[in-house]
Amino acid sequence: MPSAPPGRPVLAFRIGVIGHRWDRLQPAGPAAGVAGLAAAGSLEAGLVNAVQPVLASLASYLRALAEDPRNGYQVGAAARLSVVSGLAEGADRIVARSGLRQGYQLTAVLPYAREEYRKDFDGSWTAPSWSRPGADTEFDELLGLATAVIETDGAPGRYDAYEPLGHAVLSQSDILIVIWNGQGGRGPGGTANLLAEARREEIPIVRIDPSRPERVWLEEGSQPDEGVSLGLQGLWARIDRLIKAPDQSGLSGQADAEAREAFWAERPVRGYLGKAFQLFVEHFEQLQSRAAAAFKPTMPLWFRVIRFWGRPQLPADYTAAARSAWYARFGGQLAPSELVSRVVERLAPLHGRLDLLGQYYADRYRSAYTVIFSLAWVAAVAAVAGLIAHGAHSPLALVFAWLELGVILGILGLTFWGKRRRFHEKWIDYRLLAEQVRHLAFLWPIGATSSAARLPVELAPGDPRACWTGWLYRALVRDLGLGFGQYSAAHAEACRRFLRSEEIPAQRAYHARLAARYRRVSHAVHVRTDWLFGAAAVVALLHVVGAPHWLAGGLGGSAEALASRELALAAVLAVLSVFFPARAAALHGWVGQSDLSAAALRSADIAIRLGEVERAMDAAVATDSRSLRIAALRASRIMESELGNWRTASVSRPLQRV
Repeated sequence: MPSAPPGRPVLAFRIGVIGHRWDRLQPAGPAAGVAGLAAAGSLEAGLVNAVQPVLASLASYLRALAEDPRNGYQVGAAARLSVVSGLAEGADRIVARSGLRQGYQLTAVLPYAREEYRKDFDGSWTAPSWSRPGADTEFDELLGLATAVIETDGAPGRYDAYEPLGHAVLSQSDILIVIWNGQGGRGPGGTANLLAEARREEIPIVRIDPSRPERVWLEEGSQPDEGVSLGLQGLWARIDRLIKAPDQSGLSGQADAEAREAFWAERPVRGYLGKAFQLFVEHFEQLQSRAAAAFKPTMPLWFRVIRFWGRPQLPADYTAAARSAWYARFGGQLAPSELVSRVVERLAPLHGRLDLLGQYYADRYRSAYTVIFSLAWVAAVAAVAGLIAHGAHSPLALVFAWLELGVILGILGLTFWGKRRRFHEKWIDYRLLAEQVRHLAFLWPIGATSSAARLPVELAPGDPRACWTGWLYRALVRDLGLGFGQYSAAHAEACRRFLRSEEIPAQRAYHARLAARYRRVSHAVHVRTDWLFGAAAVVALLHVVGAPHWLAGGLGGSAEALASRELALAAVLAVLSVFFPARAAALHGWVGQSDLSAAALRSADIAIRLGEVERAMDAAVATDSRSLRIAALRASRIMESELGNWRTASVSRPLQRV
């Protein structure tokens, strides 16, 4: 039975929180004793009154978006809303409790082991902790209410102990609530430092001033007062851009909506065009000598192309095939086994579908233009041969005319079919998404996300993040959440081993092979075209020197026989004078449409840069979340950069008539 396609995403939305504890929330600092506790309670009530309406409005708005089928999410599935909090006293707990009251799930991100973290909440209400009585019990209660609890690898007592927690919260935040006094930070992981990083990542920031909690605003860096006077006016437009499927009004929006719906409707398909492109690449790759590159015919390839015609291209049970491939891919590198299972079960089915469909439409698109370029020179030769036959009053004139018409109609029909079925666009969309999902295999387990998961305020024209593929990728990332429960030494080493021993070497070797392969193919094709143009020059020279006349005269015979031979030789030279340059131009067009030279350069560059990442990882002294995150994001940026360059080059080469 054919596999059912992976389900549409559920609308998931994560609200992160960063802010101060009690010692910095109060402008004059905390006061000791009962009066100080009462002041903290009064401040807490004011902040709760500020946070609750924001969360309530967000919940109402997001749930309405989830119910609208035009937005592309699972029909009938409730929005999955969550608060991501470090559960420190003060801002973290105020937002966490307010979210729980509004029906949000709670994701608790801890700086280190919960037993050690619990010691921060000693209930003494004295410096330096300023912890309220019962804070440890409240911590236990909130942990019990959390849907997920994540322990990062901060070191208690270190100046940067909270940095891993901060990075995890930011990576999991679609909107960030910041309760900040506006003062400088106390180092890595502090509110000011994390706020600066959130601004760089262009995460929407809802600011609350603890000295005036009634002032709540969406931070707008372009405004003189950072958006204070506008309040939350721009928040809903930012949410629409993040959550809604790309605009469905207008021609481009409608096309985007159709492409998104077409993806969910894809099924395994028979009636396959053939592997013309792959067979041509294999043919020219094997031509090692200049003589073979110049003269080995391509005609036998078409018998192999026809043999592939009609073969099924997509396996019926691609989900099982994808899972098996991913388990083999991890190859014991990523442990423990439950982490492997979580990665495979969440990512493999979607990646398998995207990968197979991407390859399927790549073959269709590439084979289509391979056939078109191969037929183009046939039409030119048939036209010249038909004219010659017509001048000689030969019955073959009609045969050549029908051949020319059939070839031209074939080219037009193939072009129309390919455009109507969107071979080119589907290949680009599915391949882009497949690669982005594959990168999540090494980013998700360490709580990192790529730049593709963010949606900046300003996007360059044609940026894929504005298309349905960007929308689906962001929806997937939001739905995944964090990929680990405890960032232990064993977890870190397993993730490092997978990245260093499996993912990066495999990609580096793949791109090195691809660069070498495409260089060989491009070289062989250019040798072939050089010889073809050289042969065309020889034919032209024979015309110039009157070769048909003196060749015919050298054979002797009657005047009528000489005239007949001269006419036949002239006809042959005329056909060859069209065949050689037309065939050379077709090969040049094919290799240009395939972008082989540029692809070879891109792949060679990425292989070198990934090798640099390998060497940097080998030189690293420790495997902590920070160093591993840097290495993983660097590898991801390198591969995403190549992916972006490939997409830009590919978009400019649609299927078209020669």
